[in-house]
Amino acid sequence: MPCDSLNRWLIFALAVCFAGPAPAAPPAPVYKFANGRWWDGAAFQARTVYSGTDARLHDHPPPRVDATIDLHGGYVIPPLAEGHNHWLEPAVIDQYNACYLADGVYYVRDMSNIPLLVEQFRDKVNLPTSVDFVSSMMPFTGPGAHPVESLDQFIKLGLLPKDWRPDYDRQ
Repeated sequence: MPCDSLNRWLIFALAVCFAGPAPAAPPAPVYKFANGRWWDGAAFQARTVYSGTDARLHDHPPPRVDATIDLHGGYVIPPLAEGHNHWLEPAVIDQYNACYLADGVYYVRDMSNIPLLVEQFRDKVNLPTSVDFVSSMMPFTGPGAHPVESLDQFIKLGLLPKDWRPDYDRQ
């Protein structure tokens, strides 16, 4: 290796060794939520709550507060969840997300769907601006039991082959 190349590598190695630490990311802002009525599991309690740098809410004031948000006596509840749903319309996923979030529903469980449909909206859920979504995909059921009407609908819409018909309607 020529001396010039060796010297350049040596200078680079020394620079890496003696360089200071990378600058730290700025701390997350800390908020004071004043004048709210917070659900405690049994009743609404008037109190002040603080966000923490650990992404949790706290009752005790932290060493610093970056901003105060006045809730003006508003009611605060934990996020809600939709526990039984069938999202069959990928074309209106944006409206589903908007309506759920406006109503405080942050979690949606789809109890039966088909991968073909879910793939059409998978990139529009589980984002900071959407609901958290899980699906059990294809359902299992007993003879003649729910959700056979969903399977019939998939067949009528052409999403499942017309000759694909389980014999669930036989007793």
